[in-house]
Amino acid sequence: MSGTLALASAIAEMDRDALRALVSRRRPHAVGTISDPIGLATELLRGDSIGRAILPLDRTELRALLQLASAPHLADAAVLTRLGALGLVGVAGNAPLALDEVTTAIGEALTAAGSSPEALLSEPAP
Repeated sequence: MSGTLALASAIAEMDRDALRALVSRRRPHAVGTISDPIGLATELLRGDSIGRAILPLDRTELRALLQLASAPHLADAAVLTRLGALGLVGVAGNAPLALDEVTTAIGEALTAAGSSPEALLSEPAP
């Protein structure tokens, strides 16, 4: 399943208040052109949008997103729920699903900061 479809599935499951909060937090650029969950997912998965969304995340949240991609059974479910509300986690069935676009953006940001996803994952949990 592509990241767009996985995120669109998560968006489709949100109630109005959660959807309103997501749009308020992420502030997509082309709000007027969005007419369905796939349109919103496409906007939220743009590189600049993901960059703005991951910038304020702490190490625990970044680790949970990376673990979801590499070792889903280790990812903290409560943290993933919060990150899902930010449009950073998709769903497949009833399970959270890592979004390749988000995982790639985190890897690039960590590399630019002189670290790596592997280093973050190998640190002891806080």
